[in-house]
Amino acid sequence: MINGTVRAPHFEKEIAKYSQVLECYQIAGDWDYALRVVGRDLEDFREFCVNKLSKIAGIENVKSNISVKQVKYSTALLLNR
Repeated sequence: MINGTVRAPHFEKEIAKYSQVLECYQIAGDWDYALRVVGRDLEDFREFCVNKLSKIAGIENVKSNISVKQVKYSTALLLNR
C-alpha cells in the first residue's frame, strides 16, 4: 500500500518501469495505491521497497503484507445466475 503526496501520473509512469510490480491499483480510502509485487526472496523484496519504491517522489508511507497461503484464486466471473 502506498500513501503520500503522490502525483498520480508521475507515480504511475515510474511504477510501470518495474517488472517486480505485477499489478497496481489506484484505490479509495486511507491509502493511494495497492501493488502486487514479487521478489526472489524477502531480501530482494526489501531491496525493491527501500531502494526503488520508496525513492519515488511523493511517497511518504509504504505498508507491506506478505501472503503466506493462497486460499482461493479464480478468474471466473459468473454474471448470470
